[in-house]
Amino acid sequence: MSENKLKTWFLKTLYRLFRNKKFHHNKNFWYLFNVSRNQNDEIVEVTYKNEKLKINTSPIHSKKHKTLIIVATGPSVNEIPKNLFDPEQYDFLGVNGAISLSEIKFRFYCIIDQSFIKKRVDLVRKIVSNDEITLFCNYLSLYEILKFIDLSEIKCSFKILDLVTDGIGYLFMDEKKVINEDYISDHHYWFNSYGFSSNINELVFDYGTVAYPALQVGYSLGYKQLYFVGLDMNNFDKPRFYENRSNMLPTSLDHHFITIQNAFHSASHFLEKAGVNVINLSPNSAITSFQKENIDALMKNKSTENTNK
Repeated sequence: MSENKLKTWFLKTLYRLFRNKKFHHNKNFWYLFNVSRNQNDEIVEVTYKNEKLKINTSPIHSKKHKTLIIVATGPSVNEIPKNLFDPEQYDFLGVNGAISLSEIKFRFYCIIDQSFIKKRVDLVRKIVSNDEITLFCNYLSLYEILKFIDLSEIKCSFKILDLVTDGIGYLFMDEKKVINEDYISDHHYWFNSYGFSSNINELVFDYGTVAYPALQVGYSLGYKQLYFVGLDMNNFDKPRFYENRSNMLPTSLDHHFITIQNAFHSASHFLEKAGVNVINLSPNSAITSFQKENIDALMKNKSTENTNK
């Protein structure tokens, strides 16, 4: 065993011995991070190896006239006309490999998948080197990013999400909590036992696709109209829009599809009551929770609106 591995093993063992089991999800990196929270439990400061990360404690809320486009990575993205990506009309939140669309000026980004970070460091580097992006990620993704990319290369700001997975809320450098319908919170909406968080500073629900936390982020940012592109949730044997057969990463979306579908149904119930309009611009999407709209018709309507202004 190398000296570094021995040291890591010792520190992990030390943590397990002296900390309650509710904290053990932090055992791999507790000695690398310091985390401060405010009175509302929001993460406001993070240091890594004694270096402060740029934490965005107040992401700019939307302008009332703007729509947020959440750019997922299904193959249908390749069919979208590039003039849809107009920064004057829309703000953009990307997930995973969406950064490959160089014509989009992303304002927000969401990554919760450590395997994507490990396999596509090239794309992650493009995201974190952009000082205009706020990256919403969980602590495990943050840890992976900092393992592969030097702090000197990181220019983006971070917003750390405490995720709820399989009914457990895993808090960064804090204890885990059981989260279900009995957990009292003004910011959790439940429908058929699937949760949606209206405040990302508390907890964010994860049901197997980064698009779901991204939707919760979009709501928390204050947008009243959101469009999804690339939310196909089918053709799982095909490469994502930025991949080809030779570099295609595996997916587990097909195994989690029923859960994902039920989660989006829950979200649609909450968002409709909250007066938020969500439109799915993927015409053949397997997600039926939101109204679908044809992109060509949307573009034509937008063109008419602009002409009449």
